[in-house]
Amino acid sequence: MLAQKDMRKSKSSAEIICVIGETRLRSDNGTQLIEPDSLRTLIKDTSGIRELDNFVFYVSQKDPNRYVEIEIGPGDWTTYTVESDDVTWTLGRHYELTEKLLSHRSSYAKYKIPAPCLSIQKGSLLAYEDLPWKAERNWRISLAEAVSKAATFTNYLCAVIAIILAFAYFGKTAKQRAAADIQISRFVDSVGFVVLVLLAFSYMLLYFAARKWHARQLKSRVIVEKPSLLMAFTFRDAKVDPIGLGSFYVGVGALLAAVAALLR
Repeated sequence: MLAQKDMRKSKSSAEIICVIGETRLRSDNGTQLIEPDSLRTLIKDTSGIRELDNFVFYVSQKDPNRYVEIEIGPGDWTTYTVESDDVTWTLGRHYELTEKLLSHRSSYAKYKIPAPCLSIQKGSLLAYEDLPWKAERNWRISLAEAVSKAATFTNYLCAVIAIILAFAYFGKTAKQRAAADIQISRFVDSVGFVVLVLLAFSYMLLYFAARKWHARQLKSRVIVEKPSLLMAFTFRDAKVDPIGLGSFYVGVGALLAAVAALLR
């Protein structure tokens, strides 16, 4: 593991702590260094665990003094501490860990938060400042950015159109509004009131589901076993947000019902 690089086994001690629900798991006491299979061994008796969202790892060494701690979750933050008497080693290990942690994230997270944050004590307040960092770019990140911006643009466009139509309608005289009411009534009759309601309902639910999915992509967690694409759309996965997934299915159902009504 990168955090244990250059640590001498005879002078080191390391530990893993992870919380799964109400269960608190710890590696064996007196462990000098964490082996690659230690985490798998730690959770082997816990079935169905695909990710950990409350995970702590630390390793320390004496002579020379070195200490690394990584906390992944709970919540949106991954925090890590690197301490040593050797400033060069500290900066080098901090940079390597930062690079590793940033690379192992979802494409949406890489687009949304391209640079790490450094905690700085200012008086009695703890502030966070973005570090200068060369952001990773590839087609997946560009696609995530395009989809996110398209959804935001669609929301703003709908709001602007609604405001323009409201001003145009209420800015008319009573006679002009009466004529507009007739046109609106004809449009609703031609399309169908139920279809319009279904389309609006579908849009709101799918947007809500997308927001829930985006928020999940920013959660700090350790992926133990990546679920299949099919499993990600089932309620059998314990880590799936049932509200978000339920909104997605109801939204798709409403959209299909509206399309079927239009094609009749």
